[in-house]
Amino acid sequence: RFAPRLHHADLLLREKKFSDAAATYEQLVRETNILTSNERVRYGLLVALLAQHNREGAERALENIKFPTETPAYYFAHAAAEFAQGHERPAQKWIATARQIFRPELFPWFARPLYDLGWLKDKPSPPTI
Repeated sequence: RFAPRLHHADLLLREKKFSDAAATYEQLVRETNILTSNERVRYGLLVALLAQHNREGAERALENIKFPTETPAYYFAHAAAEFAQGHERPAQKWIATARQIFRPELFPWFARPLYDLGWLKDKPSPPTI
């Protein structure tokens, strides 16, 4: 039940229905205590809020992605926040750091929204998680 709703929220994000995506992610945050799922949901919420230019909500969402993480969520979240402010170099540093720590198969799911928003230039491979 959880996974299809997470995929639905991801689809809403890709379709640039940011408000609907954010609402779905917010609901999902309250429904999981599985760490990796929770990190993905919180990251999706952050990206949706950044895309809506909801600075206050995005700041709260970023604070809720705690270090350390089991996934690249923390690093990609900080990269997304930097990209949203037009700071490409610091954003790329966050991603480079994540690449030194995590397995490459974890990256596509986190990179795709950044690509869809035009912040990353190279299209990520399809997600495997």
